[in-house]
Amino acid sequence: MLRETRAKSASYDSRNDTFVLSAEDDCGHAGTRDAQLLLDSKGFLVGIDLDGVLGRGAGSERLVVMLGPHEAVDKTTKARVEVAGASVTVLNAKKNARGDEKNPYV
Repeated sequence: MLRETRAKSASYDSRNDTFVLSAEDDCGHAGTRDAQLLLDSKGFLVGIDLDGVLGRGAGSERLVVMLGPHEAVDKTTKARVEVAGASVTVLNAKKNARGDEKNPYV
């Protein structure tokens, strides 16, 4: 089962090379984990599938935080993220999601 929440805001922190999404809902278990970044054809972040690389069993719920529309997703890549409440932080954002450039979905 797939559960989706929208990102209310997003910002890049150049000192830590992180891209932080603030979601409308709590994003579940806090801590650092693997996730799938949903990227557009130019490599900009469209969303984050927080459970997409865990290989969970049938009937388990997956959470996706969307910054842009599903139609914009062109490819995916694995990345490390930190989850804390309704906040999801993409680590190494410059390399992983062009985090240091103006995101067209913000």
